[in-house]
Amino acid sequence: MGSELADRDDCEARARRDDRPSSGAGVANAPEWRRDDDPVGSKAADVPTVAADCELRDASRLARHERHLSEGASDRLAADSRVKHWVRVTNQRTGERRNHAVAGDRQRRLLVGNGDHRRGGRVVRQCEERLFAGDDDRVGVTLHDGRASLNDSLPEGARARPVNRDPRRCVGVHGIASAGQGKSRPPVVGQLGEPPLRVRQVFHPRYRVVGMEGVRVAGVGLTHFGQTPDRTGRELFAEAAEAALADAGVDREAVAELHYGNFMGALGERQGHQAPLMAEAAGLSCPATRYELACASAGAAVRGAVRAIAAGQADVVVAGGMERMTNRAIEETTEALAIAADELFEVRAGVTFPGAYALMARSYFEEFGGEREDLAHVAVKNHENAVPNEYAQYRKAITVEQALSAPIIAEPLGLYDSCPVTDGASALVVVSEAYAEANELDASVAIVGSGQGGDALALQSRGDPARTPATDAAAMEAFADAGVGRGDVAAVEVHDCFTIAEVCALEGLGFYDYGEAVGAARRGETTADGDLPVNLSGGLKAKGHPVGATGGSQVVEMTRLLRGDHPNADAVDGTVGLTHNAGGTVASAVVHLLEVVE
Repeated sequence: MGSELADRDDCEARARRDDRPSSGAGVANAPEWRRDDDPVGSKAADVPTVAADCELRDASRLARHERHLSEGASDRLAADSRVKHWVRVTNQRTGERRNHAVAGDRQRRLLVGNGDHRRGGRVVRQCEERLFAGDDDRVGVTLHDGRASLNDSLPEGARARPVNRDPRRCVGVHGIASAGQGKSRPPVVGQLGEPPLRVRQVFHPRYRVVGMEGVRVAGVGLTHFGQTPDRTGRELFAEAAEAALADAGVDREAVAELHYGNFMGALGERQGHQAPLMAEAAGLSCPATRYELACASAGAAVRGAVRAIAAGQADVVVAGGMERMTNRAIEETTEALAIAADELFEVRAGVTFPGAYALMARSYFEEFGGEREDLAHVAVKNHENAVPNEYAQYRKAITVEQALSAPIIAEPLGLYDSCPVTDGASALVVVSEAYAEANELDASVAIVGSGQGGDALALQSRGDPARTPATDAAAMEAFADAGVGRGDVAAVEVHDCFTIAEVCALEGLGFYDYGEAVGAARRGETTADGDLPVNLSGGLKAKGHPVGATGGSQVVEMTRLLRGDHPNADAVDGTVGLTHNAGGTVASAVVHLLEVVE
């Protein structure tokens, strides 16, 4: 331990002595790169090739990589201005070294691929990382022993301030400064137990801070959620996609990919290979991929679209999902839904999802307390929120007494604790920030964070049925990605397939300590006029739950809430919203954070 501290002190001392990039061992053959505004093929000696590195014990891997670039790949990369220089990072805990290419796109933005920065909730990149935009124009962040600080060589006039103090979560470095006017989503730096430092803005005529290619929601579309057994799945999705494209003002020819969620189409409609079918129905001529993650299928599809945009692989993507559930007898639909559970250890024993969530509720009550009336208040709240929503399946208010007197489905869950069987589709058009700017799209809402978590499929394989680690993991990743704290969130859409699911979600997301969320609706904290409005759309409970479309519909509803064109938008007092989509008994979870950016 003492030697490690000594190594770190030596590392920091050398970094303080010399802020300039170091040539280091193994970089003699490193290529030189031109600036964006230089002629193709020219060299710019003032653009550094390697950032400062500490304790590089074996440079052979880096040298091989750079020789490969210098022997051919570099010509192509330099010609299109994609690669400007490399950042070398040493992981002090594992000794792993990674090289990170810093590139510039047509918008003169510089992006960096940071690789893994978290292992088990801890910052593992202990060595210093510096990112440079040029020899005389350094902008970036510095990470020392897991603690982050602003680079002391920011351009003259640049300033930043710490925000979003959230000691529960560890976040890592996201982003560097880039050439060009304006500003974009800032990077986040920090460590577990320390308040993250977010670079809110860098005020400089030539630089802005970015984390990844900005992802904007350009348009959204929904069908009415309800019982439409005579409509085919392709009709439903075509309607939602048409609405989203019209809302975005984007031509079909511009769409590069379709990311589509569906769970039980092969059983409910006897139709597999649905993705290209839905692309055809929507009038799209592009690659299409279907996502199946039980009730989190569309959430995973949206996440796939976000990652495609963020990685620069596409500028325009359609995402969403569809489920058709009422064209079959309820017994057949129940049997189809059950395949999202463990067939060997749950389904064969007769477990259905009402029964599984009842087990979760009973476990919760036994561990933390609570009663049926607490859950009844969740149902009452969500039904009330659904009343003005034109897309909702059940637009009628109920009382606590009605909820408590309804038939029991699986003790302690009653009829009004359960979501309905629903037909419906959702779609959204996501675009890159550069595309939105170039085409002057009205896309004021951005998806700034995305996370996904997983857990054992069967309840008996988990340590505590009353807790949802998949939600916790997805939230950790999404908040770290977005650089916002829970205090910034103004509205939440969670996966309330049963009322107890809303309770578990709020605790897994970190808005409540374990055992505290069960009484939140009863106390008025999550109602439309509460401190944290939850499920202003009506949620799955009252709006409806077409399982393959739900995750997309949550993002659609949150976009409408943040844009101000949702009937319950007046309840949102802020610019950040969160959506939470879960599969099965939360063996899968997907979380997205949305923010009004202009």
